[in-house]
Amino acid sequence: MATVFSNGDDTRQIGDTILVLPDADAAVVAFQGAQGALSAAVVGGTPEVANVGTDSVMVAGTSPDGSKEVTVLLFVEGNAFTTLEFDSIAGDPVPPEFVLDVAGKQDAKIASSLG
Repeated sequence: MATVFSNGDDTRQIGDTILVLPDADAAVVAFQGAQGALSAAVVGGTPEVANVGTDSVMVAGTSPDGSKEVTVLLFVEGNAFTTLEFDSIAGDPVPPEFVLDVAGKQDAKIASSLG
């Protein structure tokens, strides 16, 4: 499942992709593959553990073309692998607290749905 949410003036967007895989091991493999590709989506950021789900990483920086700020948070919950991408106009990054709040709520919803 994938969807995009935007604010009224399209200056901020959240892309939310959830993959439900056959088992937790497959979710971790998907997480590791996506983690390896983060530098292609986000330039200048240093990946950090995000403390969401069982495995997680968050990185913030600019898009490869420099046109926008990008924060990506990847996490695993059970057999689900989730990618959250927060985009905003250049010079106006999404606050990390907001990213973690949204990710925590998404994780709780996934956990309750899988359980």
